[in-house]
Amino acid sequence: MKHSSGLDAIRGVAIGLVLIRHLFVEIYPDNLLAKLLVLSACGVDLFFVLSGFLIGGILMDNRGKQNYFEVFYSRRTLRILPLYVLLVIPICNLTGEPLTPFLTFTQNFLWADGRVGNPLTVITWSLAVEEQFYLILPAIVRYWPTGRLLHLIIGLICAAPVARVMLNHAYGDTAPAYFLLPARMDGLFLGVLAAWLFRNRRSNLWLNEHRRELYIGAMFLAVPVMFMTWLISWQQVDGRSPLMQYLGYSAPPLLFFVVLLLVVTGEQGVPDALSPLRWLGLGAYSLYLTHRICLFLAIGVIGQYVSAIALALSVLVSLVLWRLVEKPFMMFGRERFKYRDRDSDLASIRPV
Repeated sequence: MKHSSGLDAIRGVAIGLVLIRHLFVEIYPDNLLAKLLVLSACGVDLFFVLSGFLIGGILMDNRGKQNYFEVFYSRRTLRILPLYVLLVIPICNLTGEPLTPFLTFTQNFLWADGRVGNPLTVITWSLAVEEQFYLILPAIVRYWPTGRLLHLIIGLICAAPVARVMLNHAYGDTAPAYFLLPARMDGLFLGVLAAWLFRNRRSNLWLNEHRRELYIGAMFLAVPVMFMTWLISWQQVDGRSPLMQYLGYSAPPLLFFVVLLLVVTGEQGVPDALSPLRWLGLGAYSLYLTHRICLFLAIGVIGQYVSAIALALSVLVSLVLWRLVEKPFMMFGRERFKYRDRDSDLASIRPV
């Protein structure tokens, strides 16, 4: 799939929701606007759906390649680790967090066990979930029978709410169902499902011919999302309560799944008015890792206009990191590691 400005805009929406949550809602929780934006916490769910779509699509497109695993994991390593090591490891040393869980992307198990994470590092729980997802999805796409892949994807999506129920009852705590992959995999595999539907000729044709139904579905799914906003903001229902985990956690990923299908099957590009979201999306990874650090600096040094200063500083820092760290390593990975067909080694001796 070619680079899509629409997907960049979706990524921009996702990181925008995260920034709203951490730089505004959590700082001014009693503000009326903050109450209306309480479900900005769903930005991570949007990241999960988008990640499942992009990674699932890459794997499906290259399923039969000779160096399938080598290229995928080499590119992922160069995309994730340089910036991660540059930022997260020094912060662990400063905050006294144990390094091993962060180096192995198992830090989500720390917080699932009921420990309170440092605000500067606890946001990496979602990175751990994604990295664990990357360990299983390539093998699934490679080895699971193609004709049955859709059934497995749907089964894993449906298994996530069941996993949340089981974890809640087994541990008597909502933390495991919040931080662990089995309980959050519905968003990731909804993205994989979108990738499958987009690449299947019949389903892609149906989606393009029934966009009205997709819009209706998005509006229908927006209702429980708005209802959850009301419950959490005015009825003091905890976002990690059993009601939210059993039912509430499923609604935002489903909504984002339908919106994603609308974006990738649409013929129109992103309107000029939404161009800032595209640029925000390009630096989403840097923004995600740095915005809490910038908030800490803004609170400790400036003391006034905290949200605005932290946001401006985050955008500036992420732009620098994108240019100097993210982009060079990502481009190197694409140039150095390329997918090859199984019979590519014989191509040179075949008659023209």
